[in-house]
Amino acid sequence: MGSPGISVLRRIFSSGNAATDDYANRKVPRHRSWGYWGIMLPLTGGGTAGAWLAIGSSLASQYGMPNTIVGLVYAVIAQTVLGYVLVRASAGTRLSSDLASRGLGMGFLGSTVTAVVFGTNWFFYWALESQILGSGLAAFVHIPEQVGWVITGLLFIPLTLYGMVFVTRFQNWTIPVFVIWLVWNLVVIFQDPVSRERGRDFLTYTPNGGGLSVAGIFGVIATVNGVVALVPLLSMEFARFARPTDSPRRRFWGLLGVAVLPQNLLTWLIYLPVGVLVWRATGQTNPGTAFVALTGWVGFIGLFVTQIRINLQNTYASSLALSTLFARFLRFTPGRAFWSTVTCVVGTALIFVHMLDVINEVLTFEAVMLFAWIGTLFGDYAVVRGWLRMDVGEIEHRRAYLRRFNPIGLSSFATGACVGLALTYVPAATHLSGGVWTVLSSLASFLGFAVALVTHPFYARLYARRSATGGHGRYLARSPEEVPAEVRTAAGQVSCAACEVEVEVDDVARCPVRSFSWICSECCSADRTCRTACQSSTVTFPALPLRPSDAVGP
Repeated sequence: MGSPGISVLRRIFSSGNAATDDYANRKVPRHRSWGYWGIMLPLTGGGTAGAWLAIGSSLASQYGMPNTIVGLVYAVIAQTVLGYVLVRASAGTRLSSDLASRGLGMGFLGSTVTAVVFGTNWFFYWALESQILGSGLAAFVHIPEQVGWVITGLLFIPLTLYGMVFVTRFQNWTIPVFVIWLVWNLVVIFQDPVSRERGRDFLTYTPNGGGLSVAGIFGVIATVNGVVALVPLLSMEFARFARPTDSPRRRFWGLLGVAVLPQNLLTWLIYLPVGVLVWRATGQTNPGTAFVALTGWVGFIGLFVTQIRINLQNTYASSLALSTLFARFLRFTPGRAFWSTVTCVVGTALIFVHMLDVINEVLTFEAVMLFAWIGTLFGDYAVVRGWLRMDVGEIEHRRAYLRRFNPIGLSSFATGACVGLALTYVPAATHLSGGVWTVLSSLASFLGFAVALVTHPFYARLYARRSATGGHGRYLARSPEEVPAEVRTAAGQVSCAACEVEVEVDDVARCPVRSFSWICSECCSADRTCRTACQSSTVTFPALPLRPSDAVGP
């Protein structure tokens, strides 16, 4: 008999534990749906992150507040459009951004490229938020800052083991605490004569007396694009839990609310300017030390709560990306909770790189990569499947039916990313500055997005001509089979022959290695022995039972 402690750990880290795993590697079943407020509330954790305060002060100090305000208005509009399209696709397919990328032109293994892009983003944000909290802890209890960072990193490990259920409850419980804390700090700023005088110019501050400028506006846009692209992709992780039974009208307004409210209007037009005010009032760009200096223990307690809120979300997103990445390449599926722990450990090490000092540079690089990814998804979802109506099949996520690598999405993503990165870094490296080069460099992520969007249907047409089965053959290795009624449970689901978990009928496939039994997509992804046996031309699948409508009678 094993130790009780070991049993608990196995239960927590098991990939079959719905409370901790949150369907990281499979489609969300219909019975696990959430209301729209239940989706929006966890996302508010990101909207109240300390990183927004740091981004606000960084943008204002470098480009001036007038240019920053114009950039923020752009961010609201762009993020609303991108966010609605992506959360609508996620809610309709019940797939995360990574699982959807498999079927939207990347392929089963090809989509690991975007999983790496997605996962590295969350490592950066996790380290940034933990650095802010660790600095606040060090300032509050008077310990070395590095010690504060380590304590903070270790603290998050037990808090991040559970998935969306715990994240949602914690966001609900702590929203009143956050609001009271923020109002308290604002009251202190406006009541204290010194702080009030220092913060008087927070909406008009310009470095070196400069005002509105094209270079300044585009500089802000180039930086905020890293967040404008990331938040819609994060929202997909939560929107896949949306109820599939709502009316079209209710669904439209609900998904629009997911795209607009939590990490859009709240952050860009309210919380980020507050960051500029706190910076001007205290003179400190690190929100962690700024709030402790401003209101002492009240500042630290509120900071502690809000940073836990955001890093629960960062850990959740990072663990999903890591889980899918290792499941495909190494067939290693210990569960999402395991990857939450890895995120905390690696993120703690990254704190020592001093993320606050390189925040603008990192956001600019992220913007290029993320926009190339989104351009690829848009090109497939809206152009290839929508406008051109090419026969490429449904948005598939199961390994048994997908090509390992789809050259269509990989080619458009690589083309867009290369164009964006070249425009970002070549002018600076070759000392090309001013005029058109400044504008092109600032618009690099936009142009990368446009290139990926336009080239994706071009590559789809090109590879369809080269394939004997057209575009359909570049996406799918074999046609999906319909699950016969004989193997469905009373609830209309199918029991996986490998893990014995009951899953949706559109989340299973027949496996020749397991006597042609039906297994779930996660067990299929993790199988180390079969390779691509189910896609081999030498394997003959037994015929499925005829449906009544297919029967031929006299």
